[in-house]
Amino acid sequence: MQSTTLSTKIVNGIQLICVLAIAVAVIRHEFFAPEPVSSTRTTLLSDEQWQLATSRGHRFGPANARVTIVEFADFECPACRQLAPALAAVRAQYPSDVAILFRHWPLSYHDQAYPAARAAECAGAQGKFEEFHDAMYRQADLLGKKPYSAFAAEAGVPDTILFDRCAGSKDSVEAVNVDTRDALALNGTGTPMLVINHAQITTGTDSLGLLRLVKDALKHSK
Repeated sequence: MQSTTLSTKIVNGIQLICVLAIAVAVIRHEFFAPEPVSSTRTTLLSDEQWQLATSRGHRFGPANARVTIVEFADFECPACRQLAPALAAVRAQYPSDVAILFRHWPLSYHDQAYPAARAAECAGAQGKFEEFHDAMYRQADLLGKKPYSAFAAEAGVPDTILFDRCAGSKDSVEAVNVDTRDALALNGTGTPMLVINHAQITTGTDSLGLLRLVKDALKHSK
């Protein structure tokens, strides 16, 4: 009898703890706001700075888009790779209203960044920059292990012999150098560096933060 009474008390105690836990959870949900997500901060660029940001680059999307996202990026940058699907999703959601202007910023401590940028320009010379860009971000972990000619073949670059000659060059690439100088002139601190309709993002952002900024830019665009 004593054993049965003890067991009953234990069960009742466990049930009481569960009830209290549920009550605390309900109270927290009803009366206390959830922890705020850190907001993405931006800095407004001058017209001259915006003109510099958009002075060149590879455009993905319509020329008359209401929102242009300028991205200075490095093909070996992990954060750039993570952001690539979010940028693609925004374009897919607003195909007529959003365009991306891709610009290079290969960071010096990434061994494959400059060769990858050169290879991308070589693909771009044959009209396949965007396809090559997508192929490399999908397989960024293979940079330095997989020949750039293989990326080019997957991207549909028509003349792979010409591509190999171009990508194998050791000469600097003026387009890449200009992009890098412009990123530094805009006080960039690292990749990916994003500018959305004059607003330069000064903190990291995720897919939700990016979408929120794009929606806000669309709301205020003509």
